[in-house]
Amino acid sequence: MQRSILLGLVSALVLLVASAGGYAWMKQNRPDQQWVPMPLNPSSTQGERQRLQQQIEDHLLKETSLKKFVAELSLRNRWNVSGDQQALERLKSSIFIRVGEFRHPMSQEILPTIDVGVKGKRKESRILAEIATHMAKEARLYLGISDPR
Repeated sequence: MQRSILLGLVSALVLLVASAGGYAWMKQNRPDQQWVPMPLNPSSTQGERQRLQQQIEDHLLKETSLKKFVAELSLRNRWNVSGDQQALERLKSSIFIRVGEFRHPMSQEILPTIDVGVKGKRKESRILAEIATHMAKEARLYLGISDPR
């Protein structure tokens, strides 16, 4: 009788530890997105926003720009891939540039934006934020916009 109780307690403890570990692993590997909104003129048309999005996308997805991001942020080491080409392919597949909107916190006015960002896992959120910030700075330089600071 005592053996079966002890065996039941041990198996319940093992099940509890395994489920807690599985939940923690699942939570870390959920999809995540980090982006930087670049505000646009509210009077701009949808066509102008689409053209600007396409220009930024063409510039940021050029091979030279991607290689620059991989080298400056040392993504090969941070993503633990075997080569720069693999880091470049991973970066290329995770970048997104989209037309979005931003609600101003004080006036609740909705402003159009172009969101420059990266998709990945939740446990990589710090790296994703650095990449998105770096890409937004590069897009601002390309468009001739001065640094907001």
